[in-house]
Amino acid sequence: MKTLIENILTALTDERANQLFQQYGLTPPAVDDIYLGQPDDPDFEFALPAVFVDYNADFTNETCRIFVHVLQDYMQDTDNLSPVRDAGMQHLDFLKVVRHLLRGLRTPPMFGALQMEMEAPVVSDAYYWHTLTLSCVMKVDADTEPKYVMTEGDVDYEVERGRLVVKTA
Repeated sequence: MKTLIENILTALTDERANQLFQQYGLTPPAVDDIYLGQPDDPDFEFALPAVFVDYNADFTNETCRIFVHVLQDYMQDTDNLSPVRDAGMQHLDFLKVVRHLLRGLRTPPMFGALQMEMEAPVVSDAYYWHTLTLSCVMKVDADTEPKYVMTEGDVDYEVERGRLVVKTA
């Protein structure tokens, strides 16, 4: 999971991403991090725009769902009478760039290509933001997490004939 999250955060902040944001006249994310409820926690301070990533792994069905929380400064007016309407609509371009950077991103061998599922607004007392939901296939048997190997001096326990027996390496 760590590698997947790192790849997502890198895809949103590397030089290619910076160039794409700049092509649209946008400021690249100033903050990228794992989502810990930052928008609703007054103890968290962060610059905007910010991107926070969270996930849900379903090991039974071998799927992973990624949640990308995109926070921007929505200070520009977007009503039909506003002289700065185009500037106010830039948040939609920002979301478009994020979608473009993440769609199809792969993290082999464990994770397949990310696919967009949905995008939804989130409203809190402090912020208004969008959460992008992506999903991918997850190959549980390709998990490259380190496996514990017993070495001399380690102790393990087994149950033999109803009794707890100490096993050593």
